Amino acid sequence: MKHKRKKKSNNGAPKWMTTYADMITLVLVFFVLLFSMSQINLVKFEAVAESFRNRMIFDFYPSPIENTHPTEQSKIQENGEKNNEFEVPLEEPENLVEKQNTVKELENLEELKKEVDQYLEKNQLNDIISANQTERGVVLVLEEQLLFETSRAEILDSAKPFLTKVGTLLKNIPNFVKVEGHTDNRQISTYRYPS
Repeated sequence: MKHKRKKKSNNGAPKWMTTYADMITLVLVFFVLLFSMSQINLVKFEAVAESFRNRMIFDFYPSPIENTHPTEQSKIQENGEKNNEFEVPLEEPENLVEKQNTVKELENLEELKKEVDQYLEKNQLNDIISANQTERGVVLVLEEQLLFETSRAEILDSAKPFLTKVGTLLKNIPNFVKVEGHTDNRQISTYRYPS
């Protein structure tokens, strides 16, 4: 008696196609990920990140279990309410004060810059002094050719009235004044300044 051989039935695709399909799917996911990362809208990204920072997962759902774990660091506020250390305060008062101070400082600097510009225009010093507002404050830049001759350290006589006007301006400024400068890049060799 002959045994009948069972024919191999092709019930679908070959096994290698499963691996190939997985690889193609992963490549597609990789390129979608790259595309999504390249098209980040910074404002939307910050909004999403902020929402994750400010909220716990189940903030709005009442808990059926009492929150009395000995490991949890709960503090009782001065008014007697419990304060959970995991709660993120919306805005701390210290940060509000710092922000208000920063805004006031910026407003004061803008006002000071306007006053300096008016003084420079009134005394016809716009061509000689430039005023800029930076993170350090209001910066006045003086042209060194008007103050010193090349390779010299003595102030020119013609610069003294100009410096008197600058001194009057600086005397009226209530802020801290810092004087910075640089040296001439030409070397000189004198008895007073040997190079």
